[in-house]
Formats: sequence, structure tokens, C-alpha cells
Amino acid sequence: CGKIITLDEQIRSAMLHAGINITELADRFGISQPNMTQRLKRGKFTKEELQKIANILGCEFISEFRFSDGYKY
Repeated sequence: CGKIITLDEQIRSAMLHAGINITELADRFGISQPNMTQRLKRGKFTKEELQKIANILGCEFISEFRFSDGYKY
């Protein structure tokens, strides 16, 4: 079982992989860099906002509940 990382760590790792810094992410997201930094620290994003971040980073964000019987929500 791997280490559980925070949403902030996930996004920052994805940013590094995509070669996008916090200023560029904030600009393309439509908010100031200090605001983005605070949002990352709090980890408060809607599912739609996480999808927008994924689009900016050129990747996909998958969020669902998976049950052992195959059901996903």
C-alpha cells in the first residue's frame, strides 16, 4: 500500500510533470497566483474545477467510487 498524498501534492506533482508553474496554472485557471496557492493549500476544488486543472495540464482527472461488484459512481 502506497503513501496517501494530499490533493495539493497531487496537483503540484502533475504540474511538475506537465512543466507548468503555479503562475501559469493560476493565469490559465482565471485567478491570481496568491489565490491559487491558497486554494491548493486548502485543497478546496469542485470536481469541475479539478477537471479544468486537468485540461490545463493536458491530462485527465478521474474521480469515482468503485465497488467490488463493478458499480462506479
